[in-house]
Amino acid sequence: RAHVDELDTLSEEKAAHAWIKILARNRQNPDNLDEAHKIFNEERQRFSAYNRVSAYCTPEGFKFMYKTWGRNPKPGYEMIQASTHSNPFLPDDYIETLRNSYPANLIEAYIEGKFTNLTSGSVYTSYDRKLNATDRVVEAKDVLHIGMDFNVGKMSAIVHVTDYCDIIDEEITSAVHEFLGLLDTPEMIKAIQAKYPDHKIFIYPDASGQNRKSSNASETDISQLKAAFNVRAKTKNPFVKNRIASVQGMLCNANNIIRYFINEDTCPGTADSLEQQAYNKAGEPDKSHDNDHPNDALGYYIHNRYPIIIGSSVQTLDIRGF
Repeated sequence: RAHVDELDTLSEEKAAHAWIKILARNRQNPDNLDEAHKIFNEERQRFSAYNRVSAYCTPEGFKFMYKTWGRNPKPGYEMIQASTHSNPFLPDDYIETLRNSYPANLIEAYIEGKFTNLTSGSVYTSYDRKLNATDRVVEAKDVLHIGMDFNVGKMSAIVHVTDYCDIIDEEITSAVHEFLGLLDTPEMIKAIQAKYPDHKIFIYPDASGQNRKSSNASETDISQLKAAFNVRAKTKNPFVKNRIASVQGMLCNANNIIRYFINEDTCPGTADSLEQQAYNKAGEPDKSHDNDHPNDALGYYIHNRYPIIIGSSVQTLDIRGF
């Protein structure tokens, strides 16, 4: 018997190719099948007369698994879509914890086990200009948290402050200034130091800056940042879908709680980018209109401080009789 985990993380073409190879490897009957089948049949058919292949995946999008077994069920194939609610071994507060972290569009996939389209239309569907608006600005007492994306000639950094909200009994964070379109890391450092000479500053950068150098600098981008600020850098960047999910959950989670706000007056480019970035034909966030730079910058900050909690709801396909 073969078990295939996360088959839909592959492209549809590769998933189909892998599936054909897996089937081919499971056509050989085990030795003494008839005798073994007879013995195990006496124990409530614990043993099947057929080889089996089971595939497991969270139903993110209408990909290979949906098109093969969800849309067009075939004889001999069984698909089980399991909700997280059906798992008796989870802590009592597990699902509520997910709702407090996940955006609404992920709840369908991760908790309800339903196929959900996550890669078409707008990327940040949770963003609402009115609901996510704030007039918060930088104050003298504030500690600044700056998400940063590295791109020569298109450097982006989004400045954030945090507050405690009594209404929801949680921390909220607000985007209060933006640095967009700067040349390189040295220029970005000078701009931040000039505007905020007296504030304590934490930088949450693109992890690729550990290996790249702006202009002709002898040190990496992150090394330059560390010489000027407190830097909280990951060893590698999060998966794009996890970074986006983290931002979506902060903009508005499944319980309609908003924890991320944008001052449109001081961050007009950020507001536009959140509103305008869409998925391209390949199902990836579009990068052709430069909306990705501020979104990536704020995303590195949010995923670092408020990472999404990945769920465990899966769909199971138990294939027999081929």
